[in-house]
Amino acid sequence: MIRRTDPLILSLATRYKDVPNVSLSFTPLEDLSVLIDPSPFGPADQSFTYEQVVDFTDMLFDAIREVSPERFIFYDDIYGSNSYWLEDNFNITQKYYQHISAKYSNTRPVFNQMDMAYGFYGANQGDGNIDYASHSAWVPYYPIYQYAAQRKLSGTHNQLTLDGCLPAGTKLELHLESTDNAQLSITADGKVLYDETFSGMQTYEVGFGSCYGEPFKPSNKIISVTLEEKADKIIISSGSGSIVWSGMNVTLPESYAVERWRMDSEWDVQTGILAYEDYHHGFYKKSTSTIQIGATWWDDDDHATNLTIHDDVTFTSDTTWTYSDAKLYESYCKKFSGVTPRWSCRMESILRTDQASVMRYFDDMMSIFQNQNVDVWTQPCDDMIKEHPFYGDRHVAGFEGEKFGRRSKFNVKLLRVLQKYQDK
Repeated sequence: MIRRTDPLILSLATRYKDVPNVSLSFTPLEDLSVLIDPSPFGPADQSFTYEQVVDFTDMLFDAIREVSPERFIFYDDIYGSNSYWLEDNFNITQKYYQHISAKYSNTRPVFNQMDMAYGFYGANQGDGNIDYASHSAWVPYYPIYQYAAQRKLSGTHNQLTLDGCLPAGTKLELHLESTDNAQLSITADGKVLYDETFSGMQTYEVGFGSCYGEPFKPSNKIISVTLEEKADKIIISSGSGSIVWSGMNVTLPESYAVERWRMDSEWDVQTGILAYEDYHHGFYKKSTSTIQIGATWWDDDDHATNLTIHDDVTFTSDTTWTYSDAKLYESYCKKFSGVTPRWSCRMESILRTDQASVMRYFDDMMSIFQNQNVDVWTQPCDDMIKEHPFYGDRHVAGFEGEKFGRRSKFNVKLLRVLQKYQDK
């Protein structure tokens, strides 16, 4: 823990004492991703009480004010780095702002909830099984809409219904997590494709979830059926007991295959999930006709029991697992504006997506910020330079670079999007 007398704090404040606010403002709290105790995120290696966070903030602000009384200070909101939890913690956000604004002048909160739509749009969901940096995955496209289906089949919620595009040759693979005296049945337009009774409580080995928030998880217990003829409706049901499933593959005939951007992970090669000879470095287009469907993390809500398969190798359900679009961010902007009349947003570079999504995302965000009178901090150069220092050439799929100044490959199209909002 840094103390108020720490030489770093005092020396920085002293060094820049005479630099005007227009040229320099302190940001002593950056990515303050502390967990308030009790934490809504579940167990954590370390958590802090609200009072401890306030004390730490006061210590830093007081140290700066001692040397530079009028220095403008930006500070991160406690939960600002993850808007997914905003609804649960809005009262803490407001309490934190009220404390600082009442005690200190020349301050402004910086919320980081809008950076990297792909980093926080529901990934992990608190179960710790999703690492969006280390698994091979299909590239998500903005705006993002993720769907899932009820994971537990029992009682009044004892069946899943699939409709839409179900041609002959469609293969369904159901990955099971557990069965408890269950009778599992799979029918297509009333015709029984599979029927089995499981005695007692059986649990199966379930692997890690897919990255980028997809809740699909593979299992070592897979029930597989193939349609011999076209079907209008497939029903998966538990006639008795309960069934918990972790993932479902619906593979359409090859004639439905589409090409999508994909990125393979070295971690998957090291752990044996992906064979070395199948590994591709960087983004590449891969053909697929398989739809991966994930299970919700809740058991008891009567959500997402109907799934519709589309011929573009996608699916929707009656419940959205999580989503990321302009409407969502605009609503968050309005909520934050209700806490403080003037605030800033630190909008960092996007994680991994494609060229069109990058431009749509920045265009949406900048437009919202402008309309809501929000100040923006951003570093879009990460998305304009192909040879990124960390991601290498793997930052934007379909990168559309061209010669610009001294650079041979620069994302000029994204630059033009941002220039529309310059000095506005």
